[in-house]
Amino acid sequence: MYYQVPQDEGPVPDGRLRVENFEFMQTFAARSFEWLRIDANDNCNLKCTYCRIPRSSKLIDAEAFERFMHDKVIDVESLQFGCGMEPTIDSRMSDLMLVAARSPAKPTARFVVQTNGTKLHKQDHEKMVRAGLTRLSVSIDSMDEEVHAFQRGGSSVQQIISNLQDFRRNCPDVEIQFICVVTKESVAGCEELADFAIQLGVVRLAFREMVFVPGDRVTDPKQVQPLVVPRGEFEAMTNRVKTGFGNRGTYFDFYPTQRLHEHRAGMRKASFPDDQQGPKVPEK
Repeated sequence: MYYQVPQDEGPVPDGRLRVENFEFMQTFAARSFEWLRIDANDNCNLKCTYCRIPRSSKLIDAEAFERFMHDKVIDVESLQFGCGMEPTIDSRMSDLMLVAARSPAKPTARFVVQTNGTKLHKQDHEKMVRAGLTRLSVSIDSMDEEVHAFQRGGSSVQQIISNLQDFRRNCPDVEIQFICVVTKESVAGCEELADFAIQLGVVRLAFREMVFVPGDRVTDPKQVQPLVVPRGEFEAMTNRVKTGFGNRGTYFDFYPTQRLHEHRAGMRKASFPDDQQGPKVPEK
């Protein structure tokens, strides 16, 4: 029998709901969540060179998802679709967002979709807004088509740009955020990406130095290790972006590897303990 979390233990700072732990999470009493991050599908349309997350074709059943939102959630401060997987390849995404919006899981602070942006045009933007979407967070590494395609498994940066421009026209009040993984190949193009972010009205751009994990079972070290940013280049890029693009409407944040490790450790600490989260999946 699984441990039952008492209802009076307070809100969960960072809860994860995904295919691999969905059955497990249903064993708990209803909880409040400061953050609830959802992967209703277990797959991605890209194969990023540095991605350490295993995939499958499994889905969370839509009816079971709706029951969970009503029966296992008291309230939610921030709700996010897409955490380790790509939510927009699931044709049900915008409808599942509406399901959440009609339940106790309707967030009181922010409603986020985290995506690679390549299939954004396949989703119903009007439904996303009607569900209460407040922020679109997009993973984009470079404005250089070749660099981006290599790092993000064949992704087209031109398709992403087109999708973002359409989304901006359809959803002018939704904030857009960029997340950039910085590698040896992409570090030189960070200023061009910063300029594009400002032109699009992006509220925040987070630059994250790529982390190489020797012995990882999913990535190919022969591809990943050469992408490690040479010593000092991430810091030099940070200074160039701050100097050239600061105070122009977009907030820039920088995560060298040490800060990134600390940030992720903090997120894990805020989550349910491992024995209360089900099977562990690496973070994106």
